[in-house]
Order: sequence, then C-alpha cells, then structure tokens
Amino acid sequence: MAAPALAIYSFLYLYPALTNLLYATQRWDGVTTPEFVGLKNFKNLLTNDDLFLKILGNNVRFSLIVVIFQTGFALLFATFLLKNTKTNILLRTIYFFPTILSSVSVGLIWTFPVSYTHLRAHETVLDL
Repeated sequence: MAAPALAIYSFLYLYPALTNLLYATQRWDGVTTPEFVGLKNFKNLLTNDDLFLKILGNNVRFSLIVVIFQTGFALLFATFLLKNTKTNILLRTIYFFPTILSSVSVGLIWTFPVSYTHLRAHETVLDL
C-alpha cells in the first residue's frame, strides 16, 4: 500500500534533492564534462563571497522577524475573534475571505485552458 506513495515521494523529492547535492559538489560550465571538487564550492561561498553572506544574513533575519510577528499577530487575532459576536463573525469572514477567494479564482482561471471550447479557439489563434 505504501509502495506507490514511496515511489512518488522518491521520484519527486529524493531524486531531485540527491541530484542537487551531486551537482553542488561538481564544477561544470554546462558544456564540458563535470569535474568533482567536493565541498570546495561551499567553502568558496562561505569564505570568498561577501554578497552570499550578506544575502544569507538578510534571509535569516527576515525569516525570524516574519515568523515571530506573523505568529504573534495570528494568536492575537485568534484571541480577539474567539467570542461569537456579530462583529467577530464579520471580522472572521473578512479575515478568511482572501483564502477562499484565491482558491476560487485559481479554479475559475484553470477552467479556461482545460475547456474544450476554449482549447479549439486557442488552436485557431495559433493557426494564424
């Protein structure tokens, strides 16, 4: 029962991750044969590339700030909206509406490319 799920997981996650690690340990320009250099690429990033260190620091700082504030505001809103008053029900609806709207929008947008009638119109445009 778990074999198909494991196969899909391996194909979509494990294989690309391991291949990425293999490519990260090679020097390759896209044309010549790849040359294995081990962890030299990572050492070069951490010691010789000031821009990488700055970007890495910015990402860590941004991630920490976003997680802390987003979680804090979410808990704060959750405590305010815990009571079932008319105002809180309206606020919950307004707060949850973008989540529903994005799913509905994506669903409606995807009906056009997969619709047979719109597909035929697309072929007509391509024939021009």
